[in-house]
Order: sequence, then structure tokens, then C-alpha cells
Amino acid sequence: MKVRTYGSIDLTEDIKKSRENKINDVMPELIKKYSINDEKTQEYAEEAISRQLGYILWALSCELENKKILDLGCGANREKWEKNRRYEPWLCRALLIMGAKPIGIDIGNLDKEKFEHYNIDLDTIDIEKLGDKYKHSVDLANARSLFSSPIRTSKKMHLSYDVLKESLVFRIEKIIKKEGFFIYLKDW
Repeated sequence: MKVRTYGSIDLTEDIKKSRENKINDVMPELIKKYSINDEKTQEYAEEAISRQLGYILWALSCELENKKILDLGCGANREKWEKNRRYEPWLCRALLIMGAKPIGIDIGNLDKEKFEHYNIDLDTIDIEKLGDKYKHSVDLANARSLFSSPIRTSKKMHLSYDVLKESLVFRIEKIIKKEGFFIYLKDW
């Protein structure tokens, strides 16, 4: 398994163009499926997808079809009282529409999502539960918003960046294909 930070990856113009095309292709379906009826929510969705998709395309040589992509801290469905839709699982939703097989991991509510998902608290290292099910079968693990998650921040999760990253890399190695990637944002 190869481990890369977002900052260590240089996105080529071809990858940037591919990202832009894929986002343009997927947005109409996202808007319809998830009742995006305001400009702000559309902006949140596009931003969440755009920030991560280029790096995923880089790691997977622009091939998403049938690729298993584990998204750590994927975002969760908002509670009824919440108006802000910024932290919904936009990337996993988009990847599913694009033909990938996303696996979303979040501590928040993912009920009713069409992509495979698990409610896991990564601070308690519950990800071990996935080791047997996905042994060396996932193409890529992505952790873009794990530490900045509003749920993780509000609950004052106890593991530091270094401890969580180290323990995740160790456990993810059992899930990711040998030639696969773990990509993450360094300043979680």
C-alpha cells in the first residue's frame, strides 16, 4: 500500500480536466436525487467533491468504474434541526453515480444512503471490524475531512492526529490492496 498526502500529489492538467468533466456529469443527478434546491447546497456539494476527486483520480489512473473506495470521515446526513448541508456524504454519493463502489465510514448518521456505509468511531479503532470483510480488496482509502469533522470536533475526540494516523495506516494496510493507496490531508 502506498501512503500519500494530498500535498505531495501534483495534479496534471489532464486530471484537473477529468475532475471537472466528471463533476459536470454527476451534478444534475445529485441535484435531482438529493433535492438540492438552493445555490448554497449545490456549492457545498461541488466543493466537497472537487476537493477530493482529483486526488482519487490521480491514484486510480482516472479509472473509477467498480473501484472500491473507502472514505474515512465521509460526512453524515444532517439532523432534522440542521439547515446546513455542508457535511453530508457528497463524495460517496457522487462516486456511486460515477460507477465506483464507495464505502463510507462516519460516526454520524448514514441511514438510508445507497452506498455501503458503516457507523464507526475511528478513535476507538472500530475499523478492525472491516479487516476480515475487505481483506486486501479496497483500491483506495481517502481521509480528507477526518480531523475537521464537526462531529469529531464537537465531541472532543481524544486521539491526536499522529496517533490516529499511525493506527489507521496499520489497520488500513489489511484492507487496501497491496498496490492500493491511502491518501489523506496532512493538516487534519
